[in-house]
Amino acid sequence: YGVSYSVTDTSLRAAVYRVNEPVQIALIEHREDYHLSQQGVVLKEDEWVRYSFGNTGLPSAKIVLKAKSTGDNATIDVSLNGDSESLNVGNDWQELPISLSKLAAGENALKLAVTSGEIWVDWISVGE
Repeated sequence: YGVSYSVTDTSLRAAVYRVNEPVQIALIEHREDYHLSQQGVVLKEDEWVRYSFGNTGLPSAKIVLKAKSTGDNATIDVSLNGDSESLNVGNDWQELPISLSKLAAGENALKLAVTSGEIWVDWISVGE
């Protein structure tokens, strides 16, 4: 398997989910009256995660990232199969459309790299 993340402090461990790995997974919301809790990836400046997904024939997809900055603002570079764009992320949860949409047949790689600030990523949607 290839490397799917880079973090600045590999001695830390996630508090919830995949607790043996250094990628920070944190609770976005925890409700005592609900048995599931929302979890998100926390990425600081110079940290990144990469996701791989298969494609059986779509030439393109609508990609949306739900994220927020933990401070006033942050910047994240989103790469899809080597093409990239930079997004500014504010401190409220927002659904950010990604302009990159061209998919490869078979394996695709989506990388999220924080270039400034700290960002919480709730989810990524890849669809028609």
